[in-house]
Amino acid sequence: MVTKKEINDGLYKFLENDLIPNIEDKQVKFILSMVKTGIKHNSDMIDDFLNNSMVATMITESNGEYNINKFANCMKTILEDSYYPIEIPKVPLLSPEEKCIKITANDIDSLVNYINQKPII
Repeated sequence: MVTKKEINDGLYKFLENDLIPNIEDKQVKFILSMVKTGIKHNSDMIDDFLNNSMVATMITESNGEYNINKFANCMKTILEDSYYPIEIPKVPLLSPEEKCIKITANDIDSLVNYINQKPII
């Protein structure tokens, strides 16, 4: 079980260490960096994800803690030999055309590892 803050922090670390460095497109890299900054400064951004009706059936909450195992296992099974496309819409002046990021089962493993890392005190 993990807290919303741990999910948020894990997503931030995943973006910073794994996803953004592996993106070659400068425009997508810039947009993801803006998302990363937003996550760092507004932890409530994760609420939209956790409150999504589909996600809420797989990431269950109890007393402020979330069980991400069912979601992670489901995503890894679906993505075993494939990927999940995340569409980044065109942004005038930044990215004149729509782009796509491909999330794989390895990405899910990495994200879950970041989420499960406990802070060093």
